[in-house]
Amino acid sequence: MHTALGRAAAALFVVALFTAQPANARKLKCPGLQVVVESSRLTDAVRSCRGARSAVRFLTAQGMAMPPSISIKIAARLPEDLPRSALGAYSRNEKQIYVLDYAEFRRRHTTFKVPADPSIYQAVISHEVAHAIAFHNFRSEPTLLGQEYIAFVTFFTTLRPALRQEILWRYDYDESWQLYAVILYLTDALEFGAHAYRHFLRQENGQRYLQRILNGEVLSIDN
Repeated sequence: MHTALGRAAAALFVVALFTAQPANARKLKCPGLQVVVESSRLTDAVRSCRGARSAVRFLTAQGMAMPPSISIKIAARLPEDLPRSALGAYSRNEKQIYVLDYAEFRRRHTTFKVPADPSIYQAVISHEVAHAIAFHNFRSEPTLLGQEYIAFVTFFTTLRPALRQEILWRYDYDESWQLYAVILYLTDALEFGAHAYRHFLRQENGQRYLQRILNGEVLSIDN
């Protein structure tokens, strides 16, 4: 995974689209995507576009449609109503993604128990973009577990392989994890995500299972 400005040609292309806005509010429309990033730092905006692109590429391959637009706000602080431990969030009511800037993200490097890395940051962006895309595709009332399953599968899929394995090796897969999925998510969301990703990789699951989530057939209140 390249750093945000790793390729000069790509950087120059993006700079041309990075339009100045008043008082530290600059907006970037991600090339080829209906995604707009608001950030005071170009590097964060570029990383956000990369994370968004990875999520879009993966979820469209799973048969999901894109919402008309996706908006991402990058800032040193998240809205006050979010937990202090949060790295990002998707507001269903506002249809808005909020994510910490990379500098603040690095200060919280212990979240994933691996060194801070642009790949993890971009995967966090992918996770939140997945929430926005999934919400647009639910054909029944979205549930917490259904949304987080899709978002974490996207997170691990888009993560740099070496880092993905470094995180996954900590968690043994339990065949009966869905019986206590709520408790698992509330006590260790990353372990929930690791189980969801391994579950998704099974031949009988994959895209078929994601579509069942969107239909309300699994990981819903009634099943």
